Amino acid sequence: MKIINGKPPNFKKIHAAFPLASRPGTIFTYGDTVYVIGAHDISPCLKAHEATHIEQQKKLGPEVWWERYIEDPAFRFEQELPAHRAEYRTFKAMERDRNRVSHALYTIADRLAGPLYGGLLTSQQARQKILA
Repeated sequence: MKIINGKPPNFKKIHAAFPLASRPGTIFTYGDTVYVIGAHDISPCLKAHEATHIEQQKKLGPEVWWERYIEDPAFRFEQELPAHRAEYRTFKAMERDRNRVSHALYTIADRLAGPLYGGLLTSQQARQKILA
């Protein structure tokens, strides 16, 4: 996994579909490279999330994966749920404080349910699916 401060090659298409994608700290995977807007490193939990996308993109190729991700909300959710689960499970494995683990679940679920991914479900639904 390479991590680069910058934007992926298809950023114009991504930004056209998801205007919030230009926010500092937003992360994209394209092939085996992780692009971070305004940063050079990401947490182990986010690395687990992005590693999931790297594996997913190996099956279709990054261009096809991104086309489907942008155009098809069901595909997007299908790809994001396992990545968010990996992120949460990594945090849970690293953290012993139950309150911090609970807070992380809420934060991760809120992101999955949020506008960046198209608001495809509620935060409560996202928490339930992450834990399933």
